[in-house]
Amino acid sequence: MVSEINKKLSLPDFFGAIAGHRTCRIALFIFVILLFNAPLLIKYYTDLTNPYIINTVDSQQMVPFYKFYFKNFSTSYAHEYYLNAWAPLGYKYLYTSLSRFFNPRAIAHVVGAGLILVNLIFVYLAGKKFFGFYTALATCLILITSELVNYLTISGVPHSFAFPVLSAAMYFFLSRKLKMGLLTSFLGFCFYPMIGLFTFLMFFVREYFLPPLFLKKREIFSRKTVYFIITGLAAITVCLPMIIHGQSYGPRLTVDSTTQFPEFGEQGRYYTWAGDQPPTYANIQKSFFAAFILSLTSHTQGDWSKNKLFTPLISLAIMAVFLLIINNLFRRCRRRDQPACGSHCVFLLAYFISLSLCLLASTVFFPYLFYPERYIRHTLPVVFIFYLCPLIARALEIITFGKVSKNIIFPAVMLYALLYNISSNGLNYTTHIADYDQAKNKAVYEFISTLPATSQLVGWPDLRYVANDVELITHRKVYYSIEKHQVAHLAPTLIMRGMAEKFFDAYFATNIDALKKFRDETGTNYMIVDKRHFLSPDNPDYLKPTYFAPFQPYIDTKLQTKKPFILPQLEKQAVFANDTVFIVNLDNLK
Repeated sequence: MVSEINKKLSLPDFFGAIAGHRTCRIALFIFVILLFNAPLLIKYYTDLTNPYIINTVDSQQMVPFYKFYFKNFSTSYAHEYYLNAWAPLGYKYLYTSLSRFFNPRAIAHVVGAGLILVNLIFVYLAGKKFFGFYTALATCLILITSELVNYLTISGVPHSFAFPVLSAAMYFFLSRKLKMGLLTSFLGFCFYPMIGLFTFLMFFVREYFLPPLFLKKREIFSRKTVYFIITGLAAITVCLPMIIHGQSYGPRLTVDSTTQFPEFGEQGRYYTWAGDQPPTYANIQKSFFAAFILSLTSHTQGDWSKNKLFTPLISLAIMAVFLLIINNLFRRCRRRDQPACGSHCVFLLAYFISLSLCLLASTVFFPYLFYPERYIRHTLPVVFIFYLCPLIARALEIITFGKVSKNIIFPAVMLYALLYNISSNGLNYTTHIADYDQAKNKAVYEFISTLPATSQLVGWPDLRYVANDVELITHRKVYYSIEKHQVAHLAPTLIMRGMAEKFFDAYFATNIDALKKFRDETGTNYMIVDKRHFLSPDNPDYLKPTYFAPFQPYIDTKLQTKKPFILPQLEKQAVFANDTVFIVNLDNLK
């Protein structure tokens, strides 16, 4: 009698009973998603009303659309370059249309939230269909707490479409819906061509390269080929305008260009781990490790990249677990009662073959097929997370000889997610919704907002400095900033290098004539000066001016001049000043 009661009250059976009722499943899914997304929703609301929360890509990829919403906004060469040569056609038309009615930054918040939801839905649908309700729900929990997935999706820019498109393609791949899968690939080409190419190749590999024994049904060759031809032609059609416009800006820089253009090299414009680097084995390996580790860990837990032993060991451990997943699936495929396993074997083989081909092709034909790291960074995390919970559930069944129900995976993962988030001082994905907060410079931006709409400003151009976000926050034009400095085509690279050098010459000028010359040649009205750059190096508040290659030696030479700099002498004439910066009206210089 007691054993029967215990059996009725056992936790796995309780969850199993809930899974058997559709209404209970829906209610539990909504409850869990809201529980883990409540901070995200609150953060979205505050971000929509707080212009000082900055994502680094906003200045580059949102500001060019300001001209459609803010009638007096002055566009620039860098903005037109981005819209013509870099904005994918679907993304460009989506934001161009909506920006006539809504602020582009607000659109990005809504699009980012929608893409996170789409990603979640397709991962859930695929997980539920092949692994069961609770395994799917556990997978969604891990996906929600994955910093890398949410950080790369939440900004609403082209690369934000990568994970949702891959998740949808994965669902249609496993469900053997070729036409829907190719339609998903086409949408990928429209919004982020890299993921369109990757998913298209994945379906192509499945249909033409993998052994027929994995496929239950094979469509008529001619019909299947027509689907691929139509998708390929449609993809070329949507990508061609971007390619043609790009050619008007001169030839693309290649690996051989890094000597002449160090800004395209490893110490150049894209110098962070998540940035785009020339293809080398070390960079690809670094991105591969990061994709595994940051799928489940957070930057807030510490800078893993500085520990030379920790990174490869953890990565190798995770990779070993992932290989166990593949091995386990292959072994189960031999059993006749597990027909669905064939789909997973085919998918994983197609994924890794496609990944290898993309890495090889993007390296050989660099930079015409995107940066190799993107094929890893924007695909591997979702695939890894998708197969993680099924492996855990299977491991529990093997270890306990089937005595522990796979339904226990959900409460176990939920407990892990809660404990992990508590140890992270809150749900960790809220810490990286944006890159930094400019609220400390609120007074500066409020003053700049009072300047004439036609004003042009300039200041130290690096990230987190005032000048880099002036256009994003105040809608006033900036002569030069790091997010305007894109390095890809020859003509913009040379123009941006010249603009940067002109700014440094003016910023470190030793006479008033140099400032007036800069004003007259560039049309700049206001100079934002960081006081810390001009303090004595012995001063604890001193901040050395730094910038990416090849400009640092140029800056260091300027700093070694014996003559006093002119800008600190103009602080008394500043139209605005606080503890760290002051603004000089260059039009007042006589």
